[in-house]
Amino acid sequence: MEHQVELTYDDARSMFFRLGAPEVPTDPAALKAVRNQLLRRYHESGSMPDQYKLVQVISAYRVLQAGRVEEPVWTSEPVQDWQVFGCDGSVLLPGCPVRCRPSQFGQVSRTAVATLRQGFRRPWAVLLHDGTEFSQMLLIFARGRDIDPPLPIPVDARGHNPMLDRFLPQRITAAADRLVPIS
Repeated sequence: MEHQVELTYDDARSMFFRLGAPEVPTDPAALKAVRNQLLRRYHESGSMPDQYKLVQVISAYRVLQAGRVEEPVWTSEPVQDWQVFGCDGSVLLPGCPVRCRPSQFGQVSRTAVATLRQGFRRPWAVLLHDGTEFSQMLLIFARGRDIDPPLPIPVDARGHNPMLDRFLPQRITAAADRLVPIS
């Protein structure tokens, strides 16, 4: 199954730096040389090439090759950084950080459900946290449905880590039962 995620010019630049590029030139020939250097690094990394990083290099290169594209003027939603979490009813599964608008929560939740797992555990609920303080998380997806508007779920996080709140999965399950009853 293929998942597409919107990658902005700034995201592509930061991805190149994270992957080890010393610079991100605007000249097409120099950009191609940096891309080839990164491809060699991750393709020749021992006996097993890192396919995930190769895909990241190629995706970021395509965006950088197209150049900076200004966002549409009519977009007034703020872009915000979020930490994604999944829940299977008994365990909170940590995800990755994302940068998105509230209108993109549906795409984030579908990607999280498809990719978050811990062993055989797969989430049926997806939550976001804005990273400021773990007093609440936003439930954006439960039992196959997007939750719009997102539902705040209180978190008792000692040490600013929701993974330490042992009753959080039960609160998520109770909130999901109220919103999306099991049929």
